Amino acid sequence: MPPNTAIQADADDVAPVRLTVARKTPRARRRKPVKLDTPSSRAALKAQRNPHWLKVRVNRFIGFRKMNAARPGTWMAKARINGQQKTELFGNLEGCIGDPYERALELANKWFDQMDRTVVTDVKAADYTIHHALRDYLLAITEQRLKNKAADPQDKHDQAKRRFDLLVMPFVLQRDRAKVPAGQEVPEELRWTHIPLVDLQPADFTEWRMWLRNLPTDPKRSGRSKHGKERSVASVNRDLASFRAALNLAARTHRLPRTWTDALKRDGSEPVAKSIASWKIIPVADRKKLVAKARELEPAFVPFLVAHCIVPVRCGAFSHMTVSNFDQEHNLLTVGRDKANGGREVHIPAANGKDFAAACKGKPPAAPLFTDAGGKPWKAASWRRAFNRCRDAAGLDKRLTVYCLRHSRITDLVDAGRPALEIAKLAGTSVAMIEKHYFQMTADRQREALSVPGL
Repeated sequence: MPPNTAIQADADDVAPVRLTVARKTPRARRRKPVKLDTPSSRAALKAQRNPHWLKVRVNRFIGFRKMNAARPGTWMAKARINGQQKTELFGNLEGCIGDPYERALELANKWFDQMDRTVVTDVKAADYTIHHALRDYLLAITEQRLKNKAADPQDKHDQAKRRFDLLVMPFVLQRDRAKVPAGQEVPEELRWTHIPLVDLQPADFTEWRMWLRNLPTDPKRSGRSKHGKERSVASVNRDLASFRAALNLAARTHRLPRTWTDALKRDGSEPVAKSIASWKIIPVADRKKLVAKARELEPAFVPFLVAHCIVPVRCGAFSHMTVSNFDQEHNLLTVGRDKANGGREVHIPAANGKDFAAACKGKPPAAPLFTDAGGKPWKAASWRRAFNRCRDAAGLDKRLTVYCLRHSRITDLVDAGRPALEIAKLAGTSVAMIEKHYFQMTADRQREALSVPGL
């Protein structure tokens, strides 16, 4: 055997070593986002039976179904709620006024809001807690204000939610607080909002009321010390009203015993005013001073201020008006969204119509009618800041607010002898409210009434 034969045999018995190179897993191809906002983007979509979906919110989608290129597509919306999928069809919107995409988006948002406002009442009465009651109340008031065309449907919702978060949710009953060692934070499950309402006693609500009475106000809003100031009776009554309304709604929907009735009664130690305080009425001469100072210090605030001096409409309703709300040809103002009686029409005198027409000048129909210096609609914080600056410059009472102009204008109409029904329709309120708050006879009106011969 040749000397290299054995070596060759041994080499043949060894299995060859294969080097394996790890391959990179190919990435999944990212789907291009669907565009539905232009006719050209919709025309470029592939014709198919399944809709093309565009995400507009979390678990909220708007869809466009294009079956073939010859026929216009149809619009729809989709929402995923609690693991379930719900769909709403809008049909073909090519014949609508404006862009079909904008119209479909508007319809979809209304449907989404309706789905979000649906009150969940699937909780059994035995398991129904304060937390459930507060949740259902917040949903209910938003839905009610939308039906009434309120100026800001979320305004009352946000106020009530802030009250609940600060004054109701953190409370812990004394018997549950004793279960936690000193210095430790109370667990979430021990808060009284997790206790079924049927298990709460009147003494529990009384304990919360005493805790609320001793709780100082929010220092950020009071502007006083770091610890706030002492809570007044009127402040306690306001806080009680929201919580009481939520519990009463729960009692109606779930037939719960009203164990809180006596504990959450209104505190009557502070009399309730039956008429508008005299200091809230701004005389005509002082209104002229306000407008003059506004022209000097806050020019953008002048149209908003003058409008309040002409029509007794609420501040929020004015802030939500657009140019389309005022018909310049007929001097007709439509109060679209308001706290109550939204959609009413007010005929403005020709002399005052010029002020509204000036506010509309150079603006498209969808633009806000009254805007601040930055071109944005007036908000509570911005109009309060502008009014306070003009009020202080004019040397007027520091307690006056923009809302006092509404009181003043209604008082003007009452003093002019206008019927209560007529004033109520202009102001968007009831005759009972007008008679209760504004038909208070002053000394001059009493003398004038008694000057009629009686003998």
